[in-house]
Amino acid sequence: MSESIFPSWIELDIPALKRNFQFFRNRIPRQTAIYPVVKANAYGHGISEIVNAIGPLSDGFCVHAAEEASRIPGNKPILILGHFPEEMGFLARLMLDRRPVFTITSEIQAAALDRAAKAAGTPASVHIKVETGTQRLGLPPSDAFKLMSKLRTFENLKLSGFSTHFANIEDTTNHQFAMKQLSIFNSFRNSLTQGERYRFHCACSAAALLFPETHMDMVRLGISLYGYYSSGETRLSSMQQGLQPEDKLRPVLSWKTRPVQIKAVAEGDFVGYGLTYRAHRSMKIAVLPVGYSDGYDRGLSNSGYVLICGQRAPICGRICMNMMMVDVTHISDISCRDIVTLIGHDGDEQITAETLASKSGTIHYEVLARINPLIPRVPVD
Repeated sequence: MSESIFPSWIELDIPALKRNFQFFRNRIPRQTAIYPVVKANAYGHGISEIVNAIGPLSDGFCVHAAEEASRIPGNKPILILGHFPEEMGFLARLMLDRRPVFTITSEIQAAALDRAAKAAGTPASVHIKVETGTQRLGLPPSDAFKLMSKLRTFENLKLSGFSTHFANIEDTTNHQFAMKQLSIFNSFRNSLTQGERYRFHCACSAAALLFPETHMDMVRLGISLYGYYSSGETRLSSMQQGLQPEDKLRPVLSWKTRPVQIKAVAEGDFVGYGLTYRAHRSMKIAVLPVGYSDGYDRGLSNSGYVLICGQRAPICGRICMNMMMVDVTHISDISCRDIVTLIGHDGDEQITAETLASKSGTIHYEVLARINPLIPRVPVD
């Protein structure tokens, strides 16, 4: 279906996606699996589109919830990092269809999985999450040992791995706390008997980039797959380690639209709700069919800009639910056929998710993840 019938559309740079993946594949030992994280609609990029594009290169995929696992095409392994319901019918069907690995932190979760696995007639594989300092999901090492022992009483469960997650490896150039967490996890790892082979994993994008000792058996490749460093601090740390300009990650997602009206505004006229913008001269504005219901942050009202014909067009007035207005006085011969770039390149200009995040007081993760999943995603080779 042509994107032209939609108010806006997303373009996915598939060569950039594959290049970002290969950048990490070249830095990570081949025996270490790489599982792209495709939770939150693949960080706003489209879960089906990303899985179909990167599936042949990946070793498996990570999602947050069991519901997401049910929507992943293909047959690559799936690790559920977070939520799954205790509803036996759903879990049994999921086990039969996809055989995902479940992350657990309680005996109650284990019992629910055991019942569903018995109904499905197939054992369920589980990883225990170990708390090392993030104080999110996870069990302290002593409780993880206890749960590990209790799992032996469930006939339909197989313990296959352990994980943890860093609290402060992205937003700092001082990685002392992350190294403390790594030490706790390694101590737990080393205390296990070596008779049975488990999979251990802790590395997110920043850890995978900066600390080879975190690679272990699996890397959970998140934001950097999509072309962004985890933070400015991560970028700086990578430069201090000698990464060169040719190692630069490339954003995969571009967001585009077209004007629905171009109109004259007289000096002194107000633009938009709340009368927050008043024309200080005669001007020309373009009305765009994108607003906060599409995931374009209302905080960009009167402060953001878009790109049209290779030039910046400042936002005038408040972002509406389905529309916004931009100043195009300086752009000659603009028409409703022209493409407007909300995120992406146009000529020598570029808007990234980081650009929008800095102007709206948030992070690029949120900018991407909040893009309305109903907007079509168009893979571009």
